Amino acid sequence: MLSGCGIRAGAARNVVNSATEAAVKAAEKKVDLLQIEEHYLSLNREFANSSEDGFNTALNATYPGTVDKNISESCIMTLIEKDIQWRFKPDLDSITRIETWVAPNVSRDDKGEWLFAGKTPQGRTYELQESNQRLIKGVLTSSPSGTVHLTIFNEEVYLFTSFCANRW
Repeated sequence: MLSGCGIRAGAARNVVNSATEAAVKAAEKKVDLLQIEEHYLSLNREFANSSEDGFNTALNATYPGTVDKNISESCIMTLIEKDIQWRFKPDLDSITRIETWVAPNVSRDDKGEWLFAGKTPQGRTYELQESNQRLIKGVLTSSPSGTVHLTIFNEEVYLFTSFCANRW
């Protein structure tokens, strides 16, 4: 027992360990939020430069092994031809860490691009709400917010997206 306070030493260590673990996770989340915010700023800068730059940046930021990049590139070429400028708006207040996330199946319109169905990524995975705006022939349109997942692995932010599905 700890002297005079009636708490067993093992119980005290558990409380300290839990508090330490919570503090580490909170600090980790702060750093991750900064990385995620920078990821969105970078993606938006590339899309502001050109549709091609934006989509190439998004493709390069997909989590390894999630999509067949040859199929993705084909779908991206179609999207680039539309010359749509995108702007992504993450709701960082909605961010939640997901301890175990299993990637969903994707609709049939993905042309066989999605390879990650039923798998769990390594790293720290977050769920957040994201809305986007598109500039098409000078007309700005917005789409409602949707849930997206990002993973930070080896200090890189990775997306989980299909370029052939109807999201774009």
